[in-house]
Amino acid sequence: MLEIVDLKKDYKTGNYVTHALKKVDLKFKDKGFYSILGPSGCGKSTLLNLIGLLDTPTDGKIIFNETNLSSLKQDEIDLFRNKYIGFVFQSYHLIHNLTCFENIALPIYLGGESDKAKVEERVDEILKKVGLFDVKDKKSSDLSGGQMQRISICRALINSPKIILADEPTGALDSKTSLEIAEILKKLSEDHLVIMVTHNKDLAYKYSDEIYYLNDGEITDHKILKEEVEKEDNKNQLRVVFKRRKLVSDKIVWSLAIKNLLSKKAKSIISAVANCFGLVALGFILALTNGFTVYSDMVSYETASSLPINVPAYTIKTDSESREDINQSTEFPDDEAIFPYVSTSSEYTYTYNNYTEEYFDLLD
Repeated sequence: MLEIVDLKKDYKTGNYVTHALKKVDLKFKDKGFYSILGPSGCGKSTLLNLIGLLDTPTDGKIIFNETNLSSLKQDEIDLFRNKYIGFVFQSYHLIHNLTCFENIALPIYLGGESDKAKVEERVDEILKKVGLFDVKDKKSSDLSGGQMQRISICRALINSPKIILADEPTGALDSKTSLEIAEILKKLSEDHLVIMVTHNKDLAYKYSDEIYYLNDGEITDHKILKEEVEKEDNKNQLRVVFKRRKLVSDKIVWSLAIKNLLSKKAKSIISAVANCFGLVALGFILALTNGFTVYSDMVSYETASSLPINVPAYTIKTDSESREDINQSTEFPDDEAIFPYVSTSSEYTYTYNNYTEEYFDLLD
């Protein structure tokens, strides 16, 4: 069961605070179709982002099977999101230079799976469910809007998540295609918890089991359209377990990188040429600097070696000191008096013998 308790989200801009969500409380069963209805700007997408752990709440809790998701560390959040949550976005968020197969399989590879046969079997199974097996090897950019949304749903399902979050999944589609997507989500809700954010009341009333109304960041109403009896079985309740995720294999990383480069050949070639010129220029500057340094050292060495070293037998040093003393009263005298002025200076000359025993030892 997924439970939202006193959830609050504020956005601060300078001294101004926007209260996007204000103490929201929600409860969702383990499976079923839930819709969150409300006008634009009421906080629907913010709520969905918090449930999907794409954002962090200002206050409150998000509890899934007795685990407080709000207190998880970042690596645990990534693991939970990859394993338990599937996202369906209004704008699809597909990678257009990858094929449909590669777009759908990407979450599995990110989860650490490296067996290509297993991945292909799983992808084929999901594509057949949505009737798009024939576009498996096509790039997503070659598909229609409805097909891209179905591929997005396939990608959300590939890791068999417990929760599917759909943010305005029919917002960019025509009415006929919207019904087809809603039918798919309704079918999925038989085995998954599907939470859909939408402003389409007709769609929500037709397919939802329960509807929450959101306005100005608050739940204003709750309607149950389809009552279902849910058996409580704590023994079989899913426990959230965090295991260290395997790193994506080097083969997959290099494959995706090469595909990305090949999809933009002109840009890749220009970037490579520019980088080469930059490296050559850097090498030239370093070589020039090093050459000047070597040449300067060589000139200094040759100049010094061509001159004789003159060591005189004696070194004469002269020091001097002076002393000046003026004896006078600090006040102007009333009588005639003589004040002596004394000025002396001395000069001392020292002669040093440079040919000492230490000098000859140094020569030896």
